[in-house]
Amino acid sequence: MTINISKGVLMRYRILVLSCLTLFLSAALITTAGAEDADRISISELTRMQTTEPVVIVDTRTQSQWQHATDKIPGAVRLENRNDLQQFIFDIGPRTAIVTYCT
Repeated sequence: MTINISKGVLMRYRILVLSCLTLFLSAALITTAGAEDADRISISELTRMQTTEPVVIVDTRTQSQWQHATDKIPGAVRLENRNDLQQFIFDIGPRTAIVTYCT
């Protein structure tokens, strides 16, 4: 028996599977990684990275912290929910470095 699946349906299925896998792995990493496990970089290293490779900066503060903050990195991304995370994963390239920060 042969089942014909259009390329569009197959692509959406692959994206759904990858999104679910990414969410699962992200949740596992968030619960097991602490601040002591994170690699820290300096401002000068971030600046160098931005000139040599694609970089996305993710602001990890809560909505309230972010709204009341006076210091914000221009162009930084805030992910408020799973839909934002899924879209973010879909939009960035596989070779894009992700830098998170919280002030």
